[in-house]
Amino acid sequence: MRTVVMPARHPVSDSFSIAAFRDVDGAKDQASCFAFLDSFADTFREMSEASVDLLRLAPGHAVLDVGCGHGACVPLLARRVGATGRIVGLDASRAMVAEAHRRFDHSGLAVEFRYGSALALPFEDASFEAARAERVLQFVDDPARALCELARVTMLGGRVVVTEGDLGSQAVDSPDVETTIRVLMALSARAPNGWIGRRLRAMFLAAGLEDVEVQLVPVLSTSYTEWNHRFGVERLVSDLAAQSALTCDAARAWLDTLRSRDAAGRFTATSLLYVVAGTRSGP
Repeated sequence: MRTVVMPARHPVSDSFSIAAFRDVDGAKDQASCFAFLDSFADTFREMSEASVDLLRLAPGHAVLDVGCGHGACVPLLARRVGATGRIVGLDASRAMVAEAHRRFDHSGLAVEFRYGSALALPFEDASFEAARAERVLQFVDDPARALCELARVTMLGGRVVVTEGDLGSQAVDSPDVETTIRVLMALSARAPNGWIGRRLRAMFLAAGLEDVEVQLVPVLSTSYTEWNHRFGVERLVSDLAAQSALTCDAARAWLDTLRSRDAAGRFTATSLLYVVAGTRSGP
């Protein structure tokens, strides 16, 4: 899959952080959460198309989208299942479910949205021909259980597809290797399951899924402003300095170097997204 180049900045407020997705209902700026998802859907459209293709949907199929957010992938799914199909979106945020209803209740699509947990899906066994989750398992308390739930509600022969980032795959070009390692390790530790991407293949096999496929999506940022805005790097570095995990001088020098590289057009940061698919073949 082609490298995704991040735009210079996201159309959200400067105070926004992706950490808000751990509790959208408690977030002060929910509109920025919606705007971030819109921007992400546009930037990663090719990846989302590929992940939906891996579901192997056909007209008339029923598909479950866990962690559906405000329904960004609904149009992609609707094109596959058609007017006779069924799309169910489930999210742990009541604000996201409400926004999804606002956007799609009068769309004419065969879609319904429900509030619920990925750890206890409110559906009978084998209810769907396919099930998916995108950037959800990194935030749940028990990702293996959530994956087993996705498999449980999928029919025999049906497909399960999960897309996740891997914060441990983050890289940024800096001459200060020691500080870079400390910052990136702290960044990956901020999510409950920061290394979930690399774990997915083994988790799929452990859940009894077969024909497991893995696609990697490289992500490139050449804008320090965008990278910092997406991950809250300056706030993280400030916290590390306050905790004496970094000296104030090292923290300041590290950030100044990245800003200088950005001003000269030489800033580079990369990461990976994992798209993993499997077939349910048994209990």
